[in-house]
Amino acid sequence: MLKKSIRIVAISLLALGASFLHFSNIFATKSYPAQSQEFYVNDLANVINDDTEQYIIDTNKALAAQTGGQVVVMTVESLDGEAIEDYAHGVFEQYGIGSSDKNNGTLILLSVGDRQSRIELGRGTEGFITDAGSGRIQDNFMIPDFKENNWNDGLRKGYDAILAYYEKEYETDISESAVEELTDSDRTSTYESILFFGLFTLCFMSAKFFKRIKIAKTALSILGISSTAVGLMLSNVIGTTVATYLLTIGLGLLMGIFFEFGFIGSSSGYHGGGWSSGGSGGGSHGGGGHSSGGGSSRSF
Repeated sequence: MLKKSIRIVAISLLALGASFLHFSNIFATKSYPAQSQEFYVNDLANVINDDTEQYIIDTNKALAAQTGGQVVVMTVESLDGEAIEDYAHGVFEQYGIGSSDKNNGTLILLSVGDRQSRIELGRGTEGFITDAGSGRIQDNFMIPDFKENNWNDGLRKGYDAILAYYEKEYETDISESAVEELTDSDRTSTYESILFFGLFTLCFMSAKFFKRIKIAKTALSILGISSTAVGLMLSNVIGTTVATYLLTIGLGLLMGIFFEFGFIGSSSGYHGGGWSSGGSGGGSHGGGGHSSGGGSSRSF
């Protein structure tokens, strides 16, 4: 009786394990190549030149700023036997191309080894590019170059054609001036970050040095507390930029006066243990958009 019960339990466990493996395979989510740091170009087949890559990145930043739309260009050597429709849909969902509220993203996918291409459309994008439109873009602008192995030219022409649809739909112009304006803004932001860091370091080191003088320590403490308080409480009145400068000065002074630790070479200090973002800083990311499953594919 005991042996029979053991056999029944063993068979039940085996059946349960087999069922678990079966359904885990069904519901498992396939992972696709990670997005690049700049997001808009993922040239795994290494067929896009630097000029085209930078052009796609710059115009995409202007497009995203004005409309929330994103157009990602991805190349691979092979689809590893997967249908290009499934591959494109999986990449689109994994990256979250386009804004989450408008779902206005587009993916251009090229498999060099399989000699196939696809334009995958977001739910919002399908309304103004359409499946038929995505097919015409490939037929008229991309496939002629792809047949001659001119991958870079075909991708750039196809990207420009898609960009034109966005410009018409949103009544905007992703012109050179718009790109230059956005680039100038990014450059200004970088300069400000460097300035803030330099100001903080100067205040911190000055406070560390002068705090040994009692009257100087008192004066710097008052200045640090006042600057921090004004920056926090009156940011709406004095403006964000001025408030940030005051906070930088205040925190730099206060940390220099009251904190006793070394950033480098401390045997008892903090040695890491943070989280990585998966990149080396900067870059762009998807807006949480979803694919409609629409678009069109071509073989050449």
